[in-house]
Amino acid sequence: MSTLRVNALQSSAGTGTPTTLNAPALSAVRITGSQSVTSGAWTKAQYNSVTYDPTGAWDAANFRFTPQTAGMYSVQAVLDSSGSVSTTNVTLAVYKNGTQVRAGSSNGTTNSRANVAAAITMNGSTDYLEVWINISGSSPAAAGNVDMFLVRAGV
Repeated sequence: MSTLRVNALQSSAGTGTPTTLNAPALSAVRITGSQSVTSGAWTKAQYNSVTYDPTGAWDAANFRFTPQTAGMYSVQAVLDSSGSVSTTNVTLAVYKNGTQVRAGSSNGTTNSRANVAAAITMNGSTDYLEVWINISGSSPAAAGNVDMFLVRAGV
């Protein structure tokens, strides 16, 4: 087995640090505990725990992601529901600047799981992303996570 060791990396121009295009911009924001929601009503997911956000792009007060680098972002969100009913319909949607971009849903039993994924171009200054949920059932609650990764800069 070989080992690669370097003291420093430089750009192809011979100075500075190379640009990493696929570095995570935000990772593992999740709802701690569960979030109560009104059955059948759209509610913003209150992701309140960030484990990786090196650029400070997560707005904890408004539960939104405002990336500081323009580019194409890959967004994946997963949401688990719970409630005291035999059927729970779960819809999870990604919104950009207040407009729904993509949604995913699950019609199943209690503790259903919905997933949504989208590739979204962001301007790196004023664009923002939010996740909204809609769960039908008796006393529904939500718990989940969302990961957002920078796919390509400069789009």
